[in-house]
Amino acid sequence: MSPTIIDDLETYKIPALREDLKVAVRPDIVLFSKSGYTPSLQALARRETHITLVDVAQSLAQPRES
Repeated sequence: MSPTIIDDLETYKIPALREDLKVAVRPDIVLFSKSGYTPSLQALARRETHITLVDVAQSLAQPRES
């Protein structure tokens, strides 16, 4: 996933939601991916505190027994 997804959300999707719903001025954005994120999106998420990236494969991994 690349930073263009954030541009798409902020330019098109979030404003469309505002037509029917009360949406925060700067809502938190949480993205889930099983294939990972580009380095540029990772850097953007580090700079912008309202963006959270979740690695699905890592989240679903079974903990190892000791």
